[in-house]
Amino acid sequence: MKVVGVVSACRLLPPSARTILNIPTLLVATLTVCAAQSGFAHFPDNIPTGVEANRGQKDNGQQLPLGCAGGTAAPCTDSAGASIQVSEVSDLNSRGARHLDAGRYAEAELLLRRAVAVSEQGPGGESIELANTLTNLGMTCARLGRYDEAVAAHQRALSIFQRRFGADNLDTVTSLNNLGAVYLAQQQYQKAETTALQALHVSTGTLDAGQPILATSLGNLGCAYFAQGRKHDAEQAFQKALTIREAVLGPGHPDVAVTLSDLAVLYQSEGLSAKSEQLFQRSLQISERVLGDWHPRLAKVLNNLGVLYASEQQYTLAEAAFRRALSITENALPPEHPDVIRTTSSLAEVYLAQRRNTEAESLYEQIIPRIERTFGTDRDLTKALSSLAEAYRADGRYERAELLYRRVLVILDGRPRLTTGATFTAVEHYEEMLRKLKRKAEAREVNRELNSILRR
Repeated sequence: MKVVGVVSACRLLPPSARTILNIPTLLVATLTVCAAQSGFAHFPDNIPTGVEANRGQKDNGQQLPLGCAGGTAAPCTDSAGASIQVSEVSDLNSRGARHLDAGRYAEAELLLRRAVAVSEQGPGGESIELANTLTNLGMTCARLGRYDEAVAAHQRALSIFQRRFGADNLDTVTSLNNLGAVYLAQQQYQKAETTALQALHVSTGTLDAGQPILATSLGNLGCAYFAQGRKHDAEQAFQKALTIREAVLGPGHPDVAVTLSDLAVLYQSEGLSAKSEQLFQRSLQISERVLGDWHPRLAKVLNNLGVLYASEQQYTLAEAAFRRALSITENALPPEHPDVIRTTSSLAEVYLAQRRNTEAESLYEQIIPRIERTFGTDRDLTKALSSLAEAYRADGRYERAELLYRRVLVILDGRPRLTTGATFTAVEHYEEMLRKLKRKAEAREVNRELNSILRR
C-alpha cells in the first residue's frame, strides 16, 4: 500500500502592517496553502487519502512473485524463507497503511518501522516492498510533524524506485510528490516548486492526461506557487487538479475535498469570503461523509473554516470550528504536533477577540513551552508571546506583560526578519503602556529599539 500527500498554511498581515514593515506574506506549513487576513494559523489540506492495496511487489507495473526484489540488481528467489519474509513485510506494510489512512498514526508507525526492519534483514536488498513501506513511513512521520524523518524516508524510497524503474515511472512520480509535500511542510518553497515541476514533467510525458497523480503534482505546484505569492498561477494549478479529480474520481471523493479546500483558502486570501465559505462547506461535507467525524483530515478543513469565520468576526462560529478541530487533533496527534499547537493558538486568538482574556491566557500559557520545543524561536513563538502580553496588559497585569514584551524585543533584535504586523503592534502597545505608567524615558527607548529593528 502507498499513500500520497501534501501540506501548507498561511496568514496575511494587515495591509497597513505590510506597508510599514515591507514584509512579504508569510506561510506556515505542516503540511497547506492559503492565508488568513486575521493572523490565525491556516493549514494546508492537500493530503490525498486514497490508499491502494499492494498485494505483492510490482516491477514497472508487472506483478512479481513474493520474494522478488525486481529489476536487474537483485534476481528473484523462490526460497521458502525469502517468500515468508517478504510476505511478512507486505502484511505489516498493508496493516500500517490501513492505520495511516484511518488517521491512527502511532499504530501505523509501529507496524511500518517493524516492516522496514524485517525487510532490511532479508536477502533481497532494497526491494520494491521496502520502498513501498518507506513511502508509508514517510507519510506517517510527516503527519506526526517529524519532517526530517519524513524527508529521509521519501528520499530513500525515491532512490529505490529510480534505480529499479528509472525516472519515467508512476512510482517515481509518486515519491517526488510525497517529497515535495514535505518540503512544503518545511516551508522550503523553492525546493517544493522544483520537485513538483519535475514530477509534473515526468507525468505529462509518460502518463495519460487524466491520471489522478497529475492532479497531485498540480496540487503541490499550486501550494508552492501560492506560498511564493503567485496566486494566479496557483489558482490555475488548483483548477486543473480539480477538473482531473472530479472527472476521474467523482465529485464526492476525499481528494476532491482537498482541492476544494485549497481553492477556498486562496479565494479567502483574495477577500472572496462567500466563494471561499461555499467551497469549505462542500469540502467539509465530503470529508465528513467519506472519512467520518474524527479523521485528522477533517480537522484541517474545520481549522480553515474557523479562520474564515474569525476574519469575518463571526467568533461564535469560529470558536465552534476551532474547538471541534482541536478535539480531533488532540485525539489523533501528540501534544507537540504543529496542528495541535496552531489550532490551540487560533482558538486563543478567538478568545482574545471576544475579550475573554482569562481563557486566552490559559491556552497561551499551555502552548508557549510547546511552541519553543517544536518550532524554536520563530514567528509562532513571537506571535504567541505578543498575544499573551497583550492579554496581560488588557487585564492590568503590567509586570507580567512587560516580561513578555521585553522577551519579544530581545528576539526581534537578534532576528529582525521575525517582525510581523502583530509583533509590531504589540511593541507599540508596550510603549503606550510605559507612557501610561509615567515611564516616558523607557518608552522612548522602546521606540528607539523598534525603529532600529525595522531599519535592518
